[in-house]
Amino acid sequence: MRFDTTAFKSLTFFGKRSNAKRVANIQQRIDEEGAGLTRTGLAKKIAIALKWKNPNGSPKCAAGVLEKLEELGVLKLPRKRERERRCT
Repeated sequence: MRFDTTAFKSLTFFGKRSNAKRVANIQQRIDEEGAGLTRTGLAKKIAIALKWKNPNGSPKCAAGVLEKLEELGVLKLPRKRERERRCT
């Protein structure tokens, strides 16, 4: 996927500045590992791979960051899944 690097020239998330290489790495992971995962599950795998951690060592919730990057046109995420309605 090609993207406009000017869209995130000064983007910072989790206290770290982003660059084209990092975003390309994230997109590659999405493309390779995204099939069959929810967006939350995918975000968790990416957070673990990129060592985005909370002070207690658990992976940060990166779903919001990934969705923001998608809104900016920098990433392409898998479609959102339809939630099953449960009858009560």
